Amino acid sequence: MSARSGAVAWAVLLPLWAALGCGDEGAPESASDPSARSACLPALRAADAGGDAGAEPASDASVVDAPQLLHELASAADFAALASAAGEVKFFVPVAGASAPPPLDAPCSFQNTGDFPYHLQFLQSLGLYRDLDLAGYEALTTSPEARQLWAGALRFWPVAPHPSPPKGAAVLGVLSVALYTSPSGDEQPSAEQLAAIHGALVECLPYASERLALLPAPGVQAAAVAEMQAELGALGVFVIELAELATGLGAEVYSQGESYGFVRVLWPREDGGVGPQPELGPRDILVADNAPPELPTLAGLISRRPQSPGSHLNLRMMERGAPSASLPTIFDSALLQQLDGLVAHIYTEDQDVRLEAASLQAAEAHWRRTRPPAPALQPDFTLEALADFAALRASDGAAYGQKAAYLGELQRALPAAQRPAGFAIPLARYQRFMIDNGLQTQVEALLEDPEVRRDGSVRRSRLSQLRDAIEHAPLPAGLLDELRGQARDSLGRAAAGAWLRLRSSSNAEDLAGFSGAGLYDSQSGCFADDFDADALGPSACLGAEERAALEAELGVLRAELAEHPERAWLAELIDDRLDALGRERGVARALRRVWASLWSERAFEDRQWRGLDPRAVGMGVAVHRRFVFEQLDAVLQTPAAGAGDGRYRLISQPDGHSPVRPERPDLRPEVLSFEGTESGARSVQRVAGSSLLEAGQWLWSDAQLSELAQWVFALRQHLAGEVFCSQPLPALEIELERDAGGIVVFKQVRPRVQTQ
Repeated sequence: MSARSGAVAWAVLLPLWAALGCGDEGAPESASDPSARSACLPALRAADAGGDAGAEPASDASVVDAPQLLHELASAADFAALASAAGEVKFFVPVAGASAPPPLDAPCSFQNTGDFPYHLQFLQSLGLYRDLDLAGYEALTTSPEARQLWAGALRFWPVAPHPSPPKGAAVLGVLSVALYTSPSGDEQPSAEQLAAIHGALVECLPYASERLALLPAPGVQAAAVAEMQAELGALGVFVIELAELATGLGAEVYSQGESYGFVRVLWPREDGGVGPQPELGPRDILVADNAPPELPTLAGLISRRPQSPGSHLNLRMMERGAPSASLPTIFDSALLQQLDGLVAHIYTEDQDVRLEAASLQAAEAHWRRTRPPAPALQPDFTLEALADFAALRASDGAAYGQKAAYLGELQRALPAAQRPAGFAIPLARYQRFMIDNGLQTQVEALLEDPEVRRDGSVRRSRLSQLRDAIEHAPLPAGLLDELRGQARDSLGRAAAGAWLRLRSSSNAEDLAGFSGAGLYDSQSGCFADDFDADALGPSACLGAEERAALEAELGVLRAELAEHPERAWLAELIDDRLDALGRERGVARALRRVWASLWSERAFEDRQWRGLDPRAVGMGVAVHRRFVFEQLDAVLQTPAAGAGDGRYRLISQPDGHSPVRPERPDLRPEVLSFEGTESGARSVQRVAGSSLLEAGQWLWSDAQLSELAQWVFALRQHLAGEVFCSQPLPALEIELERDAGGIVVFKQVRPRVQTQ
C-alpha cells in the first residue's frame, strides 16, 4: 500500500505565522494561541459538526473513541484519517524515564490534526489537561528540565529519495519527522534521545518505517543535528534537508483550486536579489522566487522555492480556494515571459500546476461567480462643512467616511484621555477638487477604457498618471485657511505649528462587509510648511529630538543594507527617512496624497473584485495630532457578540513600529490573549513576545490589560446600543497607541470582516 495518500504539510513555520500568534519560528506550538485560532485556521471540524465552542472539553474516552487519537498508524489510510486539511499529522512520544499520564503514556500518540491543528489545543480537549496554559505546555514538551513528552509532526514527500535506502532497494518517498524544541538555544536533544524517538516511531509506523528521516528546524536545532549527523547515522537515524526533499518534486501544492488573474512576475536578479514588489491584489497571480513575507490575498501564487503551508497567506488562499504552489522550474518556462502582465488561468491539484493564457471575458465570468457579496455604496457629496469628531455619528459615514464617523462614536463611549480630538473633511471636498481640476473626467476616461480592464501594464500606468495629477493639482482657494481654522478650533492654537495626521476616511473602507484595511494612505502634515513662503526643507515641525532619532535610524538602516544587500525592502525605508529629514511636509501635500491613494492599484483592484461601483467612491479625511515617540502601537481584535470563543487578541509593537502595516517583514509582534469583562481582563495568555524586546519583557502589564478591557467593554456596550441596535454586535478591530506620556489613545474602531 502506497503512502501517497498522506499528502501533508511542512511543520516548520515561518516568522509571519508567529507574528500572527499562530506559532513560533523554532517551536511552532510554543507561541500558538488556541483561543485565537479562528484568525489563523479554518473552523475546527468538531465545532462545525454541531459542537459548542464554549462547551466542556470531551472526556479522555470520547477523544479516543472519535477517533481523535491513535497509538499506531498501520497504513497510509490511518495517516490520512488523522491528517489536517493541510495534511499534517502531529505526534507525542514519552520522554524516557518520565511519567507521561494516560492516554499519552503509550510509545506513540498520533492526534487527529484535522480537528486539533495544535498540540496544545488537543491536550486541552483531554480532561486531564483542560486547564493547561501556554507555560504549562512549554514545560511539558519543550523544557529540557521538565519535559515529559516529545512533540512533533510528520509529513510525507512522495517523490523524494530517502537519504539512506536499504541495500538493493530504492525507496521513493520520505516521511519527515519535525521535532519541536526550544528555539532560544536551550539544550537540544542528544543523539541517543533522537534515536529513541526514531525507534518509537519505527514501531508505531510499520507501513512507513523505512521512509522515516529527521528534518531539523532551521537555526539552533539544525546546527546541533549537523554536529552529530555521523553519530545519528550509526544509530539508524537519517537526516534530510528541505532542499533535498524539494529537489525531487515537480510541484508542491499548498492550496488546491483554480482561478484567473493578471500574471505579475517578480523576476530574480543575477545578484540574488529581487526588484521592488509590485502592488498586488485579489485579481493578481504572483510568480516569485520566494513568497514575500507580507502579501494580500491573491488570485494565485507560484514560487520557485518551497513555501510554508502554514503561512497566513496560504491559509487564506485555502479558505478562498485560490491556488498556491511551488515549482522549481517555473522561471525556465518560455511562456512565463509572454504571460507577464496578461490574464491567465491557474489550476492546482495534487502535484499538478497549470498556468495558461486566458481571455478577459473568461476571467470576469469567474470573478463574478466567486465574488463575495459587496455592500452598496451610497455617497453623500452634498455636505461640505468640516466637522469636529464630537459632532459625528456612525450614520455620517456616507458624507465623512466610516473611519471618521466611528471616531465620533469614540467621543461618546470613552474617557476624554482615551479619545483622539480632531475633525473630518467630507467626501464633498474631494469631489469638488476632482471636478474643478478636470480630474473626474480623467477618472471617467480611465473607467471607460477597455485596455485598462484588459492589460495590467496599461492599468498600472493610467492609475499612476491619475495619482500624479491629483498630487500636483491646486487646492480650492481658501481651503488651507479653512482647515487651519478648524484645526485651531478642534485641537487648540498649537495645532498651527504641530504635526497633524491626515488619515483616509473613504466610503469604501471600515464597512461591515468590506474593511478595505491597508488599501489607502495616511500622511503627516505641518501647517507651518504651507505658510512659510518657501518650499525649502526640512519641515518646520521637525524638532531636534525627532531629527536626531531619524538620523540615528538612517545610519542603522544603511549599515544593515550594506551588510545584507538582499534585503531590498530596506532601500524604501532609507528613502522614507531621507524624505522626512529633507523635505517640507505641508498639509496641502498630505491632503492631496491621501486623496490620490483612493486610486492606488491595490485599492482599485480590491474594489473591482468586490464589485464596488468605482463612480460611487469618495475620499474623506480624518485629522488629528500625530503621535511622536509613542511607546507602542497595537491592534485589538474582539469577538462578535454571542461568539462561543469570547477572548480578545492584542497585537502590539514598541517604538512606533506598526503591527497593522509593518514596514519590516522580519519583525514579530507581541501577541496576548485574554477574556474581556466589565471588571477587567481575565485568563491572560502571553502568547509571543515582540522580537524588538528582550525575552521575558512585555509591553502590557496585567493591570494595564484590565484597564484596557474595561474601556473596550464600555465601547462595545455603546456600539451595541447606539449603532448596531438592530443586529448583533460584530467582531471589532480597534487600533490604539500608548503615547510618549504613557496614555492609551484609541485611534480607530471598525467591524472586523471574518476570513471567508
